[in-house]
Amino acid sequence: MRKPAAMYIRRSTDRQENSPEVQRSVIQERLPKDLEIVATYEDTVSGKFMDRRPGLMQMLRDAEAGKFEAVVFYKYDRAFRNGEEQAVILGKLKRAGVSVHSILDPPWDGPAGNLIVGILGYVNQFERELIGERVYQTNRHLAQQGRWTGGRRVPLGYSYNRVLKQLVVDPEEAKVVRLVFRLYLECESAYGAAKRLREMGHVTKYGNPWTCEAVRDVVTNPLYIGKLRWGYRRAVPGMRYRPRCADFEVFDGQQEAIVDEETFARAQAIRAARQRAPRSSAASPHLLTNLGRCSICGSTIATGRPHRYRCQSQVTGRDCTHWSRKQSYLENTVYMLVVTNIRQSELPQHYQAVQRPRGQARDYERELARLNAQLDRQMAAYEGGAYTLEEFRARRSVIEEEKRSLLREMEAAKCRLGEEEFEALKNFEALWERLDVVGRRRLLRSLVDRFECDGSVMRVYFRDLGIAGWQTVMENHLVRDDYFRYWREARREVAAARG
Repeated sequence: MRKPAAMYIRRSTDRQENSPEVQRSVIQERLPKDLEIVATYEDTVSGKFMDRRPGLMQMLRDAEAGKFEAVVFYKYDRAFRNGEEQAVILGKLKRAGVSVHSILDPPWDGPAGNLIVGILGYVNQFERELIGERVYQTNRHLAQQGRWTGGRRVPLGYSYNRVLKQLVVDPEEAKVVRLVFRLYLECESAYGAAKRLREMGHVTKYGNPWTCEAVRDVVTNPLYIGKLRWGYRRAVPGMRYRPRCADFEVFDGQQEAIVDEETFARAQAIRAARQRAPRSSAASPHLLTNLGRCSICGSTIATGRPHRYRCQSQVTGRDCTHWSRKQSYLENTVYMLVVTNIRQSELPQHYQAVQRPRGQARDYERELARLNAQLDRQMAAYEGGAYTLEEFRARRSVIEEEKRSLLREMEAAKCRLGEEEFEALKNFEALWERLDVVGRRRLLRSLVDRFECDGSVMRVYFRDLGIAGWQTVMENHLVRDDYFRYWREARREVAAARG
């Protein structure tokens, strides 16, 4: 009786040789006589990432379910292009009692065979990486010659001529490109240009509505003045998409320009003028910026007008009471809780009594890096099918609990007082009066980790300073704050002043 077997077929691209039909035909012709194909799994994707091959993942799940007793490949490199993932897949199949056969590779059995198969996996990985490097250098050389190497998605305004092997201007789409530049120069914003384009009924080259991002992609692309960008988007390990890079290269292209250089330069000037420097919390006049959370919905507590802190649930869309409290009242409440905590703690007379432990930071960092590496390995093993979901969760919970314990120890060691912090704590009230807003904010953050508030109760979480009597959590009930009453009284005062 023949054993049920599964056939796995893969090719990287539609244009690659060894098509699925060829692989299927060779496997059927040379299939061992004791095997019978009962299922076929197929992928048309690069073998670099195992989790992006749905056919392979389904085959592993069916192997665990016992639907077949053997797996047949055209060649090992059709299934494995990564040495580490090959070991995970073969280990999973072995535990499921499934044998592995390669039609065009010699049969290897025993310990020596396992060694050769493992070496082949890393050889296939080296070959894939070498091919990628050659393709990169070839495409860069073509870009230096001005030839388009951007792939199948041709940008708006052009079409790809396969005979000339270059971009040619599409007259109708070129009109839209010039319209985008004209609207951007008139509105001086991507938002205004995108809104006008949608109102006029225009869509992008691939049928999507115009957005700010789509407008920026057009007005910042030197392709439309006859040049080519190289290295604008690059692959980053661990990321599924290619982010933009600032250090890209620009070469002269062979394609015809759609807009003149003066128009393009004006668009870049508007773009540069509208770019804002990142906002710094140090410039904020509010002491509690980025420190608070709403205890009802978990939203950030942000600053509102006039001079109030409010829950950000209206922005996040969470269900909350949308409370707000006066800025000075919340800040004074936190200040008084800090002063109360200092007064009731047992501060020693000399700094040596609370010196910070030395020589631990490096050990903590090394241990934390080790735990993070363990988590990454467990995730990779789970994605490779080495563990079930329950096993993965159990292993991950153990490592994460150890990591949380280590982080608590790191925070405690980091927050113990140094000599300057010790002196500031002993003279907190006098120092507070001399400091400006930035200094007060820094001093407050050295003592307070965060606070939570629901509009009526404030709970402040202090850093662990290693001092006897120092509380890590303090609570205060806030008095009623009728914002609308204050608003009405202010309106009456303004009306009375006007006569």
